Amino acid sequence: MKKNRHNISAIAAVLGLALSVTACSVDDGADTFNSLVAQRDRTEQAAAEESAAAESRAAEASRQAEASRAAEASREAEASRAAQASRSAEASRSAAASRSRQAERDAAAAQQQQQQEPTEQWPSPPATPSGGGGPAMEWFPKGPFAYQSTCGQNSDQWPANVTECFKMSDGWYYYALRQAA
Repeated sequence: MKKNRHNISAIAAVLGLALSVTACSVDDGADTFNSLVAQRDRTEQAAAEESAAAESRAAEASRQAEASRAAEASREAEASRAAQASRSAEASRSAAASRSRQAERDAAAAQQQQQQEPTEQWPSPPATPSGGGGPAMEWFPKGPFAYQSTCGQNSDQWPANVTECFKMSDGWYYYALRQAA
């Protein structure tokens, strides 16, 4: 753009010089000289207009390039946000699936452990005595007690029949006789 302006200015200067020389060497008078000066002015004006138009085109191209870069940056930012949201959603789904799998494993382990543990068998209570016309009686387990001695002391205080103390997984028990409800 600057090169064109310099070229046009150089041409105009050469033309002006040539016109001046011609005007001096030709004895046509002032009309020829004025014609040459007017021609030089038109050439300079055309060069200035061409230069302004070139600058305007360059400015417009620069604005379009900047708008294109801004649009591209906006598209890239949106794509980055979408990718981040996708990664975040995937991480949430993965964490939920992991928790679900862990819960399933825990439930399966608990079920397996329950299946492997033998169910504890309580000793059978003694045969229920026949009331002989009195109120109906029943045996019930009493406990748990932390120690066998505590179980024995408590059974000694029971007003009706009791069995010997026996050990279960959670402590000591005995069967006691009571009136059936």
